[in-house]
Amino acid sequence: MDSERVHKPAKKPKIRFRCILKEKEALTWVKCAEQMGFRGRGFKIFTVKPHGFPGELCLNTKGFAKLARFCVQEFDKREVERLKEAQELKEQEKALLERKKRLGII
Repeated sequence: MDSERVHKPAKKPKIRFRCILKEKEALTWVKCAEQMGFRGRGFKIFTVKPHGFPGELCLNTKGFAKLARFCVQEFDKREVERLKEAQELKEQEKALLERKKRLGII
C-alpha cells in the first residue's frame, strides 16, 4: 500500500503564568470576562478542586487566558498612541516653561 504521510502542524508550546488573586479581584475578572464574551454566563465561579479534600473549592478560570491575551494585545495597540501623547505633553510643558520665563513668572 502506497500511502502518503500526513504531517500535522507542530503544536505551539503553552506557557503558564501563575497569578494570585483575592476573591474580590477574581470576581472582577470573572465579571469582565463574561461582559466581553470570553466566558459563558452559565459557568460556576467556584468548582470542586479535583483530587482535593472533600468540599475544597477552587476558582473556575474559564476565559481568563483569552481575556489576558486580549488585554495585552490592546495594550500593545495603544502603546504607540500613549507615547505620542506623552511626547506632545512634554513639548507643551517646554513651551509653557519658556512662556513663563518670558513673562518673568519664573
